Amino acid sequence: MKRLFLDMDGTLAAWQTATFEELNEPHFFAKRPTNGNVVAAMDMFHQMIAREDIEVYILSAVIPKESIINDKNAWLDNFCPFIKKENRLFVPGEMSKAQYVQERLGTITEEDFLLDDYSKNIREWASDGGIPIKLFNGINGRSGSFYGEYTCAWLHPKQIVADIVRIMELPAFDIESIQ
Repeated sequence: MKRLFLDMDGTLAAWQTATFEELNEPHFFAKRPTNGNVVAAMDMFHQMIAREDIEVYILSAVIPKESIINDKNAWLDNFCPFIKKENRLFVPGEMSKAQYVQERLGTITEEDFLLDDYSKNIREWASDGGIPIKLFNGINGRSGSFYGEYTCAWLHPKQIVADIVRIMELPAFDIESIQ
């Protein structure tokens, strides 16, 4: 079974620079704006794979604090309700996403894809056997040092879906028929 893991901060939710104090303000994460094209693309992707053997997960780093996890769940309930609660994984900040998935779900393989904007996560995912997909979001990627599979937050949602379908080597879908 193929699995797609989605980062939140800078990927589904727009990146916002914040101080440690701001991060701890009530509902900071619940009020974040979306990366609209990426959220729309994931909704389309979810519709397309409804009958496929593909699982979609959230894989988001957090300061281990219940209120932050609750805020992120509220944000997901609002903008990505199609992602099941049991598929929402919140990684303690000091742990790598790859390590967390291995501890919770077992080995990472070439059937496991991570859509993330942060190069460190991308490198660790690839090192542990998964296939990373870099999301360029207009803030990251300015050094020109990244090489690999990617998509861009400013693309039309259908193009983002097409990129992910190609990278995951999924059967051809009629993307135009998706609402």
